[in-house]
Amino acid sequence: MEKHNKALIFIFMILVLFDNFLVDFLGVPSAVRYINDIILLLILFSCMKAIRPTLQRTGTMSIVIAMFFYSLMLIPGLVINGGSLLLILWAVRNTYRFFAFYIVCICILDREDIIRILEMFCWFQHLNLALCLFEYFILGKTRDYLGGMFGISKGCNAYLNVYLCIILSYVIYKYLKEKASTGYMLYILLSTMLIAGLAELKILFIEIVVIMAIAMLMNRKEKRIRTLLIFGIASIVVGLIALLVVAPEHFKVLMDPKKLVAYASSEDGGYYLSRFHAFSNINQLFFRGDWLLNLFGMGFGNCEYSSFSFLQSSFYKEYGQYNYRWFMHQVLFLESGYAGLLSYIGILAAVLFNAGKRRREDQEGAIIHGIVIVMCVIAVISIWYNSSMRMECAYMIWPVLAGSAVANKNVKRMGLKGADRYRRE
Repeated sequence: MEKHNKALIFIFMILVLFDNFLVDFLGVPSAVRYINDIILLLILFSCMKAIRPTLQRTGTMSIVIAMFFYSLMLIPGLVINGGSLLLILWAVRNTYRFFAFYIVCICILDREDIIRILEMFCWFQHLNLALCLFEYFILGKTRDYLGGMFGISKGCNAYLNVYLCIILSYVIYKYLKEKASTGYMLYILLSTMLIAGLAELKILFIEIVVIMAIAMLMNRKEKRIRTLLIFGIASIVVGLIALLVVAPEHFKVLMDPKKLVAYASSEDGGYYLSRFHAFSNINQLFFRGDWLLNLFGMGFGNCEYSSFSFLQSSFYKEYGQYNYRWFMHQVLFLESGYAGLLSYIGILAAVLFNAGKRRREDQEGAIIHGIVIVMCVIAVISIWYNSSMRMECAYMIWPVLAGSAVANKNVKRMGLKGADRYRRE
């Protein structure tokens, strides 16, 4: 059964990588995206008995407690404001599917499986780069419509950004640990930054600095740091040149801190609730200074959106033009207030703390633990940048975040002496 579940998880990941491509290029019905819901339920039910002992054995109960605390913070908003059972169930599906996937990955996967997933992601970069070049030069796509293997529908570059952050983190760590060649590392850096320029992914220029800074800080004794820094800067320059050619106005925004802050604070061009001032905007427009609404929000599910009209909340039907669904922090704040937003971030903080602890204890798994730490930071950035943590692309993030617990499961199985031997080998 475990082998079948592993196979299902890899099929699951392939679908996540290519379901947008199937819809946009091959005309497959968009309902293909719901196949993963079915696969996830099958895996979840099949490993139900193993969940509790596995979480205890891997020392992951603190993260589950953080998830439970987040759930508790959703209750007051529902008690105060009420809610439709159908919309609550839809909200549960939209949020808790990723928690469920995180847990089943811990139960089913081994350390080698996490590495296989990361290697698979890196292998597909060849195809992704080719498709990005095709979409830009032949189809004339850019910005929100250039997604490489993630299609050409509006918002596809959110998937692209998550994917590129993961492979950047993995290859940078591999390189610092002398498990990747300089040429391969340079290829990943250059290809990702070129794509960032063509797709006008301004956030990736910030994220790569964050990724490199964390990686170098945690591996400051590694001798390859200087080479990584040189090639990293060179790759960023290549990406900036591409951005200058493609969109000079966005290049100017990225290079000027004042313009960058003004861009993030913008309330036009569809961003009627700005990234930086969303809380004050929402308080002024909808909460009107009510401290209970600020603390607990309007109720879990009461601001939900779906392509199916019967799953659209009355709030969305009236105020959907504010495009709050484009940003995770705005949805969290509207539905669950500061309590829900902070407790959700608390889940990621618990994952990060767990990874930091495991990294000190498990040197063999240092690459995996380091990537988990980086991706926790990237996930928090994503909460403010877009809604990727609520979209299917979050399925790429959560198995990576499960990496520390999975690696710890391997060590626990082998025992302390076996783990020591494993490290020496």
